[in-house]
Amino acid sequence: MVLPDEWPEFRLIYTKIQEKEKKIKSRSGMKTSVQTCPIYNDWIDYEERIAMPAVIKAVQNKDFPSFAKLAMQCSDGLHAVMGYTYPRIVYLNEKSQEVIDAVNELNSGEMKAAYTYDAGPNAIVFTLEKYESQVVEQLAKIIPRENIAVTKLGKGSRITKVEK
Repeated sequence: MVLPDEWPEFRLIYTKIQEKEKKIKSRSGMKTSVQTCPIYNDWIDYEERIAMPAVIKAVQNKDFPSFAKLAMQCSDGLHAVMGYTYPRIVYLNEKSQEVIDAVNELNSGEMKAAYTYDAGPNAIVFTLEKYESQVVEQLAKIIPRENIAVTKLGKGSRITKVEK
């Protein structure tokens, strides 16, 4: 496992694209996907057998280009499943697509950023410290600057006291 102090250059950029509540809650949407999406089981199999080990390896090796590509493919895979669900589920909006296009444009020469979306329109963009200002500048052309927050990796959960 890579700890926050082992990859200090890594950045997470949170973007608030939409504040209003989603029409379809995540739990309900996933339940519908499980029941109606013909590619759901193949997607889960791919994510668990191939994508997850590759993401772990990329993070352990601090291989940002590999990590970035995998993060975007996994995000796109989730939204492909939702698009193949009946009735179709769409969480991304026009601004979400603009972020995807901006990240792809940033990556035209070298891998500088990666987007990921869960069941909603708000992006998390991954980058490295050396690209942070360039990525934020590009995102600020789409989203108000006050809706963009940059963070480093957090320490995560830790056992602080063991009860006996």
